[in-house]
Amino acid sequence: PSISLLACFVPIEAINNGMNSRSKHRFVLFGAVACLVLDTFSSGGRNTIIAMSVYLYTCYVVKNKSSQQFTKKIQNKRKRSSVVFLAIIGLVYVTYRITIVRGGENFNFFRHVFIYLGAPIRFLDYNIEKINSTYGSYRAYGVSSFYGLFYIIFFLLRFITGSYPDFLLEAHKLSITNLQTVVSLGDGIRINAFATMFFQPFLDAGLFGVIIIMLIFGYAMGRTFVSATRNKSLLSLLLYLMFEYQLITSMARFSYAQVSHTVWTILIILIVSSQVDQEKNNVDEFNLYI
Repeated sequence: PSISLLACFVPIEAINNGMNSRSKHRFVLFGAVACLVLDTFSSGGRNTIIAMSVYLYTCYVVKNKSSQQFTKKIQNKRKRSSVVFLAIIGLVYVTYRITIVRGGENFNFFRHVFIYLGAPIRFLDYNIEKINSTYGSYRAYGVSSFYGLFYIIFFLLRFITGSYPDFLLEAHKLSITNLQTVVSLGDGIRINAFATMFFQPFLDAGLFGVIIIMLIFGYAMGRTFVSATRNKSLLSLLLYLMFEYQLITSMARFSYAQVSHTVWTILIILIVSSQVDQEKNNVDEFNLYI
C-alpha cells in the first residue's frame, strides 16, 4: 500500500509544485521518487511505472481543468506540457527496457503484449467453465469482488470467533487460490492469475454481478473525476487515480479482491478525510501538505 500511495503522490506533487516548491517539499518528493526507483529495481515490476505514466497525464489534465491560473500563460502551459510529455515517454521507455531484460535474449515484445491483452480473456473463459462444471450455481454475493474488505473485517473478528467463516475461505479459494494454477492455452502460452476484472464479479452473481459491479465502478470513477476538477478535491483525485489503477490492471483481477488494494483505499480516505476542513481553505491548488 505504501508504494501505491507514493505512486499517486509523486505525479500530484510534481504537477502541483514541481521544482518551485519549498525545499521541504522537494526533499519529500525526491525521497518518494527514490523509494519508487528502489522498489522497481528490487521487484522488477512494471505496474508502478505504467501507473505513474497514466497518473502524471491525469494530474496534468485535472490541474489544467481545475485552475485558471495554471493555464493563464500559453508559454508556461506549453512548457509544462513538454515536460509532462517527456516524463511519460521516459517512463514508457523504462517499462519497455525492464520487459526486455526480464524476457531474455529471444524475447518478443509485441508477442508479449498480445498475450497480455488476449490470453486473460481465454483464461477467464476457462475458469468460468471450470466453476460452472465443478461448483454449479455457486455465488459469493459480493464476498469475491470485495474479499479485501471482508478479510479485514473478519481478521479483526477472528480474535472473538477464533476462526474465519467458511464462506470467506471458499470465496478466497475460488477467486484467488485456484487462479494460481498455471494453465496451458496452446502455442506455448502458459498463464495463471490473470483472469480479468470480470471474474470476481462473475463469481458473486454471474453475468448480473458483472453488469452491476461494473456500472457502480464506472459511476464512482466518473463522480470522482468531476469532483476532482470542479471542487479541487484531493480525496477525489486520489480515489480517481486508484480507479485508474484498476483499469490499468483490468487484465489481472478486480482489485478490491486484494487486501493490499483495499488497505490502500482505506488509508487514502482516512489520511485525506481527516484534513478536509483545511483542504477547503485552499481553493487554488491541490495541497498535499494539508
